[in-house]
Amino acid sequence: MAYLATASAFSGAARFGAGALSGSLISLLHDGTATPLLLGMGVSGLLAVSVRLLGCRHHR
Repeated sequence: MAYLATASAFSGAARFGAGALSGSLISLLHDGTATPLLLGMGVSGLLAVSVRLLGCRHHR
């Protein structure tokens, strides 16, 4: 059962790291408008859908 805790910890750390990386990139692209934030949200959404579709295809 220890591997479940390890997987959960890794998932949380990966999510935290991805948030830190995307936040840093968005702040570097800041130009006074909401465009960098919108681009970051769009890219994150596309990545989430891609991972979901690839995961579903793998289980079939």
